[in-house]
Amino acid sequence: MSEISKCSSDGECGSRLCYCNNVVRNRTSWTSKNPGRRFETCAKYKDEGGCHYFMWLDGGLTGPAKDAFCELKQKKEIAEEKVKILEDKLEIAADKLKIADEKVKILEEKLKMLEDNVEKKRLKIFKNVFVVIVVAMLLFVWDKKMAKGGENLYLL
Repeated sequence: MSEISKCSSDGECGSRLCYCNNVVRNRTSWTSKNPGRRFETCAKYKDEGGCHYFMWLDGGLTGPAKDAFCELKQKKEIAEEKVKILEDKLEIAADKLKIADEKVKILEEKLKMLEDNVEKKRLKIFKNVFVVIVVAMLLFVWDKKMAKGGENLYLL
C-alpha cells in the first residue's frame, strides 16, 4: 500500500492511498458474521478500475457483545419493517381519505342541485296554486253573474 505522503489521482493529499492510487475509505461492516467491524477499502472496491484493496482495522466483536449486537440489529430491522408497513398503511389511508373527500364534494354538488330543483318546483307549485285560485275566483264570480241572469257577462 502507498504511504500517506502521496496524493491521490483525484487531488486529495495527505490521505492513505490504495494500490491504484485512490483514497482509502474507512467503512463499517454490518453483516451478521462481522457486525460493527471496521475496515478500509479502495474507494473503487466494487467498481471497475479499483484494485480491490481491503484490510480489517480491528478484531471485531466476539461472544456476548457480538450476540447482543446481532440481536439489536435484528430488532432494528424488525422495527424498520414495521415502520415501512405503517407508512404504507398511512399512504393507503391518505389515498382513501382523498377519494372520500372527492365523493363528499360530488355528493355536496348533487345535494345543491337537488335543493335548487326542489326550490324551482316549490315556486312552480306556488305559481300553479295561485293560478288555480285566480281561476276559481273568476269562475265563482262568473257563476254569480250567471245566476243573476247572465247579463253583462263581459263586464265582470
